[in-house]
Amino acid sequence: MDRHGGSTGAMPRLVGVYASPSAEYVAAVLAVLRCGEAFLPLDPSWPEDRVWSAVSDSNAALVVSAGVSHEDDVLKGCSCPVLRLNGDIRQGFDDVVGGDELVWPCERERPREFCYVMFTSGSTGRPKGVCGTEKGLLNRFLWMQRRNPLCSDDVLLFKTSVSFVDHLQEFLSAVLTSTTLVIPPIDWRANPTSLANLIKTYRISRMTIVPSLMEMILPTMEKNISCGYNSLKILVFSGEILSLVLWKRVREILPETTVVNLYGTTE
Repeated sequence: MDRHGGSTGAMPRLVGVYASPSAEYVAAVLAVLRCGEAFLPLDPSWPEDRVWSAVSDSNAALVVSAGVSHEDDVLKGCSCPVLRLNGDIRQGFDDVVGGDELVWPCERERPREFCYVMFTSGSTGRPKGVCGTEKGLLNRFLWMQRRNPLCSDDVLLFKTSVSFVDHLQEFLSAVLTSTTLVIPPIDWRANPTSLANLIKTYRISRMTIVPSLMEMILPTMEKNISCGYNSLKILVFSGEILSLVLWKRVREILPETTVVNLYGTTE
């Protein structure tokens, strides 16, 4: 696992968060950060061996699981204690397996060396963990705020898989600005074109998306905005190469939308 940070920082313990985009995921991440530790997003769509290797390679001290139906089958192979959030986050934690003596500090004397670890896709070899810092997260947030500030009437969409670094800005931007955050049901992935209807129904004003998904939903979006109404102010492309052909189509269909092209932000 690659660690980029100052030698003076405190070394945090790593907590895996095994959950899809959800209120429980946000609550778990914020709790880990509040405790002065670092979080490791674990995507429930990953194969079991990838979940296990990420937990093992990162030397995670704990895994927090929330709202995943097959968690018992997958997490039984983990090498560390597992804490399960029950169905209602207002009722707190359900149980901790094997972590009776695990106590988390709420403050540290020194800033932590890093606050999260993201594993790369593995497209060029074995996935590797990349340590991200609070300064890095804040730098990207402030850059976007200076470029395209969030307003009180903005509506954000938290739909990016937790295995991609872009999901962090989706929900953290909402948290830092008290902006409305819409979390769609996970089953939208079975019918990706339904995302266009979610954008229209909830009047999403800012969204991050991969170009291949945009190609799929663009025809439906074109039909939805045929009346002349378009809620999207900012459209951020990331994760894949944005072709000139797609960019031109987006500009034709969404002429009032600002398009931002980002790529390779984990690395």
